[in-house]
Amino acid sequence: MKHTADRGSSRVAAVGALAAGAFLVVAACSSTIGGSASAVAPGSMRIGPTSSASPTSSAPTSSPSAPTLSSSRVTPAPLSPSSSATTSPSNGTQGGKWATEVFTAGRENLAAVSADGFLGAVNTDGQMCIVELFDPVLYPDGKFCALPVPADASLVFPVFSPDALHLAVVVVQADAVLYLVDVVTQEVKVATLQGLSADPAAAERFSVSSAVWDTAGDAFYVIPQPTGASGEVVAWSVSGDAPKSINGLPITVANSTPQLWASETGLAIAPNTGPSQGELWYTDFNSAATTLVGRYAPEGGTFLLQTISPDGAEALICPANGATIGALTRVVMATGETKPAVDSAPGATGTPCTGATFSADGKYVALAGALDGGFGLIVYNIETGDPEIDLNFDAATLAAPPLVAWYEDVITVHRVDAGAGYKQVTVVELRR
Repeated sequence: MKHTADRGSSRVAAVGALAAGAFLVVAACSSTIGGSASAVAPGSMRIGPTSSASPTSSAPTSSPSAPTLSSSRVTPAPLSPSSSATTSPSNGTQGGKWATEVFTAGRENLAAVSADGFLGAVNTDGQMCIVELFDPVLYPDGKFCALPVPADASLVFPVFSPDALHLAVVVVQADAVLYLVDVVTQEVKVATLQGLSADPAAAERFSVSSAVWDTAGDAFYVIPQPTGASGEVVAWSVSGDAPKSINGLPITVANSTPQLWASETGLAIAPNTGPSQGELWYTDFNSAATTLVGRYAPEGGTFLLQTISPDGAEALICPANGATIGALTRVVMATGETKPAVDSAPGATGTPCTGATFSADGKYVALAGALDGGFGLIVYNIETGDPEIDLNFDAATLAAPPLVAWYEDVITVHRVDAGAGYKQVTVVELRR
């Protein structure tokens, strides 16, 4: 296993024209900008009270019986939980059409995992630490403790950038502070109205509703709790430029601790509370407009926003009502139309709610979760509905649909086992 930086990836470039000129420079000068992974998705966080439909909820789920999707499954050796990180490679495993190599790592208190599967974030002994889940490459002892966590912090949310080169940490006391950590240079900076600063005393303090990385790892978007008649999306660039914003979010959306997913063209927003709960909205970077896609929740319920395609054309959601989570459903963002999760796939109309992510080119979708009665991963060709990968890892009972990320030739699955509080990472390296 190698971290992104060790694969020869270049350092993150400046955000430049972050949203095709659609962002306006933040003009606020007060101590409050406005007024949460995973997904909460990989690269995202939701700040605020945990909803029963939040992807981070530990409530038991009830979903349709999983269809039999393939008879050619591969079962790597399961990982036994322990108090320290452990790994279990399974060389040359193969299911479906693509060859794969599977690795597992487990650690208690694992709060976030990088998209390349190499790094984890752990809040331990009053510090937020970045740990290498496999062989040490970046840090001599395999760990870097980036910043102290105040004892009175009510919420601490770490989330890695999609390129695995930065860690964003939102620490909430009376107000929130945003930290951006360079995982390679180990620089730690705080968000300010001027950009980023190495001086913790310069940190801008604000009330935050939700936050998410952009698709490239260039900028971190925050929806502050609004104080006026409407809300905004504020973007901090890893380059340190002054933050920029899109204004005009409906107050019921901005104030709803929404689930967020970023595409290359905009933000998908799913309010978790208030009158807009159960609705799906989209903020377009080019037009700077925020529009309603549709309502997709049963009466009194909401839905899990599992992912959005890179081009922003389609989202995958799971309707939910209390502890009951329905089947994975595809939403066409331009029309609001719903479809089966994967066209022509066996049992597609009954696919249970899973963690999901698209490949960078949008041609494939990876589903991970309770498939065929156990914990598995399937990658579908979206056009044909054929499975390219079909792996079954073990028969664990999951506390919630796992978080899934796909970066270059690596798919990472971050899961929580029900009743254990033990978090495991399964890393699948593709051999296409």
